[in-house]
Amino acid sequence: VVLEHGDRECRFNACSGTSLGIFRPPAGLKAQREDRIRMPKGEPAAIHTDFNSVDALRGDEEKLNKAMDLAASRTGRGGLVELYMCCAPMIVAGDISAVTDRASREKGAEVLVEDYNDYNQVTPGKVKARARFIARKLKAAGAKKASKDINLVGFGRHREALASLLSERGLSVRTPGPDFYGDILGSRLQVLSEPDAERIEAFDSSSVKWVSPEAPYGFGRTRAWIKSLFSALGSAPGADPGSGKALSAEMKKLSAEAAEFRVGFVVPQGEIGLLEGSSATSMVPVIPFLCEAGFAIKLFVYAPANPGKAALARTAFRARIKAGKIGISFFSTPEALNKLLVSDRKLRLIFSDVTRDRRIISAGRNVLLASAFEPGYCGAVETTRRLLELCRCDFNEKYLLGS
Repeated sequence: VVLEHGDRECRFNACSGTSLGIFRPPAGLKAQREDRIRMPKGEPAAIHTDFNSVDALRGDEEKLNKAMDLAASRTGRGGLVELYMCCAPMIVAGDISAVTDRASREKGAEVLVEDYNDYNQVTPGKVKARARFIARKLKAAGAKKASKDINLVGFGRHREALASLLSERGLSVRTPGPDFYGDILGSRLQVLSEPDAERIEAFDSSSVKWVSPEAPYGFGRTRAWIKSLFSALGSAPGADPGSGKALSAEMKKLSAEAAEFRVGFVVPQGEIGLLEGSSATSMVPVIPFLCEAGFAIKLFVYAPANPGKAALARTAFRARIKAGKIGISFFSTPEALNKLLVSDRKLRLIFSDVTRDRRIISAGRNVLLASAFEPGYCGAVETTRRLLELCRCDFNEKYLLGS
């Protein structure tokens, strides 16, 4: 249970991943469907104290004690309460140690205090506490016979498509039920959408078998992802179903069309590697996928132009990608960058984590977001088709260039 000790405004700090957010729409294997705007926070496992100016003057112990009792009761004995201190209480609140000690002693819940109010911020203390919590839950669930091969853990809206991909190849995939821990114990192998430190630590301490291979974007990585799952189960994947040939033929046709266009990335030299698949791209291997799909790549690197640096950067980057047409240009001012973007007619897409990035639109180009990428074989074909549609859309060049 999450307990936020802060003023009412803090309830409105979770809109970045919804349609109200301008930065990085949900992408990657963990991405969930956002069907509605969830503001203010109202999840059953999230409690807010509504700290106000009266509490700052007269003391907040009574209000915090009441909220802590509710949180500890909801999580139960052996549960975990994550207490997040928001801005105002961090400065003027009273001593919270008596409140947290009492909750642990009387309610039997572990209480973790975080001064930085961000549920997704990973800290060593948070990883340890969550891992202990998961391990306790697994132990309490007891031994279960594994009736399924695969349990997909931490997957969002792409889970069904990937489950179908594995089922076609003979693996049994568990459909998520109300018993999260029962699903884990009833499956031979846990497949993590990305290396999740808290789950990995909990699984290792509980002797639960897991893998977290590179995300299956593109034909090559999808093939490797499937192979790694079979390998972990002690078997080898059979031949791809007949539909694979049709998809390969379609991908080959689309790749030939993609060769006409370039996709651009504006990066500092030291961050080029992040585009191969990192939290900056929601773990989507953006550049490797584009290279496999047949697109040419243009890197716009922030640094003074220097032929020696360009050769070094190109060599280092090619050594990691091992395929594709990659060009590099250096720039040192916004004006110089804009000139580079405008002058290349084959350059149609520029990667960004801002949904309507004005800098890209005013250069007459289209914004490429990580949310455009879909995993699996069908996803590779669909993604390439989407990107080609974007490349052929010249609305920004016709009407917004220089705006």
